[in-house]
Amino acid sequence: GEVKYFYVVSCDIYDNISPETSRTYTYDAIAPQVPIASAMSQYFNTDFSLSLSVDSSNALAPEFIMYTTDGSELGSCSDGILYSHPLTINATTTLKAIACDQAGNQSSQISHTYTKDTTPPAAPGISGAAGKEYYKQDFNIQLSTGGIGEQLRYILQTTPAANTLTCKNGKTLLPGTDIRISSTTQGEVQYLYAVSCDFAGNHSAELSRSFTYDSIVPNTPRTSEYRQFFNTDFTITLSLDTPDVVAPERIKYTTDGSILASCTDGALYSSPININATMIIRAIACDQAGNISGEFSHSYTKDTTPPDPPLITGDVGKAYYNQEFHVQLTTAGTAEQVRYIRQASPAPNTLSCENGTIAASGANIEVPRGAAQGAVLYYYFASCDLAGNKSTEISRTFIFDDIVPNTPTASDLRMYFNTDFNVSLSTDTLGVIAPETIR
Repeated sequence: GEVKYFYVVSCDIYDNISPETSRTYTYDAIAPQVPIASAMSQYFNTDFSLSLSVDSSNALAPEFIMYTTDGSELGSCSDGILYSHPLTINATTTLKAIACDQAGNQSSQISHTYTKDTTPPAAPGISGAAGKEYYKQDFNIQLSTGGIGEQLRYILQTTPAANTLTCKNGKTLLPGTDIRISSTTQGEVQYLYAVSCDFAGNHSAELSRSFTYDSIVPNTPRTSEYRQFFNTDFTITLSLDTPDVVAPERIKYTTDGSILASCTDGALYSSPININATMIIRAIACDQAGNISGEFSHSYTKDTTPPDPPLITGDVGKAYYNQEFHVQLTTAGTAEQVRYIRQASPAPNTLSCENGTIAASGANIEVPRGAAQGAVLYYYFASCDLAGNKSTEISRTFIFDDIVPNTPTASDLRMYFNTDFNVSLSTDTLGVIAPETIR
């Protein structure tokens, strides 16, 4: 800091003196402070302005800054560009700078690299969420990033907020840290949104998941057909009553009677089931939250053996009749059913287990008076079992005849005789319907 003052004049032989010239020379051997950049080395995705400064509060000689932006070294204060205003950083740039003073001292060199990166990182990975779109008890999930040094940000709330998350809002999270998914309100939805952020401030595509709480057990499945015995193959459908469903439901079933202990057992129901043999159907309803219904179970027994025909009583000697009467039919099997047809014209082999009139075993079946003399009633009877098998058909014909036969006549009407002889009895059978006999 010592100052040397120098004064000088010119004198001629006539003792004339020139105006005085003066100079001061200040001694300064201390190097300036290193320049300060307004931003350190970093990644960026948006152009920004960078300023350079130097602390010259203790400087003697005036100071200035020289810099380069192409990474070239500054060997002396004559190298580089004189800094005069803020620099625009709009591409990947390596900045080098020194501070110089007018004494020729120079500072150490600073170097900062600004890397432009506009490529978004990969979206966060998620674990622990598989199959948990619907859930019935609390669980944890974890998020991960695809790149080293990336940061996670997330939102977890009960209202949708898609595409609102950036690298400047939400909560920060270390990869692998547990996020608790929890609720006690039936049907409540937790919405998760997460992004990965890199050093440049780029954020990934948004990861979104929703988790719906459902603790209500599904209703038990039901079948379209509850018959127990059958003789012809048929199909059944399984269905669910789902008026208040939150989590989607599915039906699992077995056809061999095996128990369904969980929703991983059995086959997934997707189409009608063909019942073509004796089988036991078991089914449960499962929802995506892991709730399981009670078990449905029903047996289907295939039986193609026809029952014995019914036994008929009360019809003996009644092929012709003159007043109403009843017959009784008895089945050979305890669970069998009698079906019959009564009509005025023949109709053999038209009776089935799906038509005709049903009569209980042993019940009276009326044979009414005929509509006219000679009217014929045709009856067809069969036994039907629970499987729908029909016995051999039996038939009866009843002919109505309420006209009294003519009085018999004798071939000899003598009253007294002394010699044995024969008489014959006869009757006039003109217009006869029922065969007649003389007693």
